[in-house]
Amino acid sequence: MPDITQDDGWKEVGAMAGPNESWLTDLAKCSEIKGRLSIFNPQHNEEPQHIDNVMKALSIGFHLTQAAVEWDNPVAGNTLAKSSTAQARGIQWQLVMAYGGFESVTKTLMDLKGEKNSGLTLAHVQIFTSKCNLPDYIPLKAPDTTSKNLEKWLTKSPTGTGKELLNFIGLKNGDRNKIKDWLVNSNEI
Repeated sequence: MPDITQDDGWKEVGAMAGPNESWLTDLAKCSEIKGRLSIFNPQHNEEPQHIDNVMKALSIGFHLTQAAVEWDNPVAGNTLAKSSTAQARGIQWQLVMAYGGFESVTKTLMDLKGEKNSGLTLAHVQIFTSKCNLPDYIPLKAPDTTSKNLEKWLTKSPTGTGKELLNFIGLKNGDRNKIKDWLVNSNEI
């Protein structure tokens, strides 16, 4: 797994923020940080407490994502047995950690604390990613649906459509269509 602590973006955040929570006493530093946060939402303010909350939330989100990305061979539960169930649980936790870190960073940078719906919407993610200078996305290949375990999930469906699997996972709307296209129809996303 890559070491995301070497990422230039995180180094830039540290260089901009300065050492030892300097934003708590340096109003010019608060103003500089607020200027950068305004890229994502101009409603951020330059009060030291707001900047402190933002910096702490970004740190939490970064480190949670870092832990997920750098967790080689994730296993949860009976880690000694390393059963397929423990490995599946580990992968699930790794995904939850990665999404939780992404959600924390996104909500913090976009200053979404006042939103009625506490979760990220597709619109939030699209707005957030449009403000980031992201490289081209490498498509995610579809899983091998001939895999014995996956085939059991898909063919146990009385309708043969995988609808029951999508219901079981709890997917709705656009997520449901994307995952169905990826998992059931075997198309890259």
